[in-house]
Amino acid sequence: MTMNTKADLSRVANIAVDIGERVFLVLLFVTAFFRFGGPYHLQWDDIVFLTAEAFTVLLILVRRPGEMAMTPYPVLIALCGTALPLLTMAGGSGLIPETIGIGIMLLGLCISLSSKGALNRSFGLVAADRGIKTRWTYAVVRHPMYAGYIVTQAGFLLLHPVIWNWVILPLAWAFQVLRVFAEERFMMRSADYQRYADRVKYRLFPGLI
Repeated sequence: MTMNTKADLSRVANIAVDIGERVFLVLLFVTAFFRFGGPYHLQWDDIVFLTAEAFTVLLILVRRPGEMAMTPYPVLIALCGTALPLLTMAGGSGLIPETIGIGIMLLGLCISLSSKGALNRSFGLVAADRGIKTRWTYAVVRHPMYAGYIVTQAGFLLLHPVIWNWVILPLAWAFQVLRVFAEERFMMRSADYQRYADRVKYRLFPGLI
């Protein structure tokens, strides 16, 4: 196989994954939207949760292309980390007052939205080199968007502490942590990213990880 043929196959694979991510995420979001009750039965915490996911879908649809990590492992953990939270369900008696739970979710939403604003179109499910972002929340931790997801989902879990959610969400967070380390391995090929990692020490939460 010639170098040109390998390059062509790599480009085709990147395009296939790019299209597959978009279709997968749109279908998953639409399914979750109607499973949460559709336009007439959503509660405030559902709206906050789905708003965070809606911005993810939007940025996936308008993102710019980049060189992706094409091995199966990063693809699998990215899909699991993204898909699992959309399998949650409402129900149960909240462990904290609703206003506090919604406040936690809004905090996570603000973190994730500001992170997505810093990324602009440099966003995707699978790790890809679309340039290094260092402003806003990325000056505090290296993966603030995932931290925002976890905070929002934690607030949702405290408001809907059914057993199913206690299984799904911690599992999703585990995949997000694996996703972070996989992205780090991919991005550490860049000397610029190495310098950024030296400057911003923590990946998700200051003082913890």
